Amino acid sequence: FVFKSLIGTCFPGCEIPALFKHQALGEILKVELLQDWNEGRFIGISLCVVVSFKEYKDNNNSLQVKCTCEFNNVSISPESFIVGGWSEPGDAPHRVESDHVFIGYT
Repeated sequence: FVFKSLIGTCFPGCEIPALFKHQALGEILKVELLQDWNEGRFIGISLCVVVSFKEYKDNNNSLQVKCTCEFNNVSISPESFIVGGWSEPGDAPHRVESDHVFIGYT
């Protein structure tokens, strides 16, 4: 099974859309999958992350939000993919004043 980020978007905001039923505060979200999750019915993963940018200055003018999926009791190595991000030209530090919602589907 190979993860490839197919769709990603980000926008100002701080609310996770209602379609994301499994939620956690912090950097870890544990979800119990059905035993037969990988028998043809599993088509992808949608993720949503809210990032707070209080007093954030970006000296690189780019940002990536990355997710690593780890599966227990399955012979699949941890896989990482980019949920979203941005890159802007120029050398001046970039300031982000508001929280942002990042949504990715793989």
